[in-house]
Amino acid sequence: LRAMPFSAHPKIDPQGGMWNFGTLPGANRLALYQIGAQGQVLRTALLPAPQLALVHDFVVSSKHLIFVVPPYDLEKDPGLSFAERHAWAGGARGARVLAIAKDTLALRQVFELPPHMVFHFGNAWEDGDCTRFDVVLHEGDALAEVGSVMHGEHTPPRSRTVQVTLDYASGQARTERLFGTSEFPRVMPQVAMARHRRLALLGASGASPGLRLDSVNLVDTDSGKVDGYAFGAGWQVEEHVLVPRRNARSETDGYLVGAAQDLRARQTVMTVFDAAGVKDGPVALARLPYRAPH
Repeated sequence: LRAMPFSAHPKIDPQGGMWNFGTLPGANRLALYQIGAQGQVLRTALLPAPQLALVHDFVVSSKHLIFVVPPYDLEKDPGLSFAERHAWAGGARGARVLAIAKDTLALRQVFELPPHMVFHFGNAWEDGDCTRFDVVLHEGDALAEVGSVMHGEHTPPRSRTVQVTLDYASGQARTERLFGTSEFPRVMPQVAMARHRRLALLGASGASPGLRLDSVNLVDTDSGKVDGYAFGAGWQVEEHVLVPRRNARSETDGYLVGAAQDLRARQTVMTVFDAAGVKDGPVALARLPYRAPH
């Protein structure tokens, strides 16, 4: 498998081992990997995926691997960077959801969504003859906006977090809104690939210019209630992860840990929240004497 693509978002499977993927844009192939707990390659597959563009992340349930292919055409100009070669085609077609069976590594079904760019997923689980998953949907050519962020510019995000239901019988994909402007959904590791009831998200409180992500939130996916804390103007929050206490008894029995940028002090700060009371603010902050890159 030397020189084969391998994504930055492998998924640990509670049933044992790990799943990952890689994309071969231009060749329109999706590489799949099942890796054992000791690091051995158990199975691989190379699936045809027409009009394949950048796929950054995926999500895994107990029975399926779920991918969302955004509507981009890949230009062949060798003078362009990989990101610049992606031409938004949302006016011509929507996003496609690929549901792949874990037992056969074969494509089970394709679903259609409106034209969105997707970077990150939360969790997925089986609900009867449906698969449900959390995902952040971005409006328009969000890939170009990421380039602006990497150059130190700020582009207001246009995103929302939804829960998608894939109904295999009807062939339809339904979406239900969970949260407004947001990114980086995460769940507690002990509920991965099973039904969860808490979803961690970054959000935009509105206190910062251009809807900068400045808040940390834990959303109750049943009631929609949000337990959140906004750092506010002068801060930019980065990805946070949920960390359970040993022998955790619930999805809030643990911590929410991540990094934030204190833009005024020009420092990167590690933040620790009690997952049972995010609104109470960080229980600990650890500052670097400088600002690290995003």
